[in-house]
Amino acid sequence: MRWAPPSPALELDNEQVVAESEIINEFLEDKFPAPALLPKDAEGRARVRSFSRLNDLYIDPPMRALLPQLFGKKLDGTFIQERIADLNNRLDQLEGAIAAPWAAGEAFTLADAALAPTIFLLVNIMPMFGAKAPLQARPKLAAWWGQVQARPSTRQTLGEQQAALAAMMKK
Repeated sequence: MRWAPPSPALELDNEQVVAESEIINEFLEDKFPAPALLPKDAEGRARVRSFSRLNDLYIDPPMRALLPQLFGKKLDGTFIQERIADLNNRLDQLEGAIAAPWAAGEAFTLADAALAPTIFLLVNIMPMFGAKAPLQARPKLAAWWGQVQARPSTRQTLGEQQAALAAMMKK
């Protein structure tokens, strides 16, 4: 039986599979180092990676826990409110951590690449649960989001994500 990698995954030409967003991002950084998306200094690299971990371990899981309701599964109201409270707490932490104009400082990095898809989903789904918009009362996060959406490569990716979300919501 062949190992099935978790989603997302990148299958290379040699049939090797690179799984998980952060590992894929770092693989691509190693494979295509220009423009650099990780700072050269260890402190800067650690700062960038801290945003990826905040996203992967603390923001993304409570958001994903809400997704089944968008696809017809009824979730308990208390469960939803607990996930929303957790998300708001983590978004407040993110607000405090953003260095500006980008998450980790003066340049677009893997921190921004990691956060963008999650923030996109939160902007679109939190209001569906009666929660305040994630950018509300978070001016650094809102300014960061404006920067992210202005990048041509990110704008293209977010457009694809918007189309996928719209198609999923139709089902």
